Amino acid sequence: MSDNWPDLEYAEEITFEGCARLAIAPEEYEALLSSHADLQARLAECERDRDEANAKWRGMATLENAQTAAANAIADTLRAQLAETQNQRMQEKTQFVQDLKRVFQLGQTYWAQADSMSFSQNRRADQTLHKFREIVAKYEEKPNGN
Repeated sequence: MSDNWPDLEYAEEITFEGCARLAIAPEEYEALLSSHADLQARLAECERDRDEANAKWRGMATLENAQTAAANAIADTLRAQLAETQNQRMQEKTQFVQDLKRVFQLGQTYWAQADSMSFSQNRRADQTLHKFREIVAKYEEKPNGN
C-alpha cells in the first residue's frame, strides 16, 4: 500500500482521475467502496449486538440484585424469628427453673407443716399443697413439658 492511500471515510469524494493517480481500476474502487460499506454495516451490527448484550447483562444484574435482596430479606426474617424463638425458649426455661425451685420449696414447706404438732400448721399444709398442685398443673397442660 502506498502512503497516499485515501481514508475510506472520504473515498466517495475520489474521482475517476483520482483512481488513475492511485493506479487502481474504477471497478476495484467500486469494490473497495462496497467492501467498506459492508464493513461499516457489520460494525454497526456488532455494536447493536454489544449494546443488546450489555442491556441483557444489566437486566440480569438487576434481576440478580433483586433476587439477592429478596433472599437477604427472607434470611433476615428467619434470623429474627429464630432470635425471637430462642428468646422465648430462654424465658420458658427461666420460668421452669423458677417454678422447679418453688415446687421444691413448697414440698419442703408442706412436709414441715404436715408433720407439725400445730393444728394451724396442719391447715396451712392444705394451702401449700394447693399451690404445689397449681404449678404442677401448669406444666401438665403443656405438651412435651414446654
